[in-house]
Amino acid sequence: MKRYRKSKSGVIIRLIQPAIWIVVMGNIFAGTQP
Repeated sequence: MKRYRKSKSGVIIRLIQPAIWIVVMGNIFAGTQP
């Protein structure tokens, strides 16, 4: 149960990480462009 939960949270983090990168990149581009 605990192992399954840990792996599930890992999968969620894997899915969220690229989205965070997209947001960070978007903020950088928004900051460089007036």
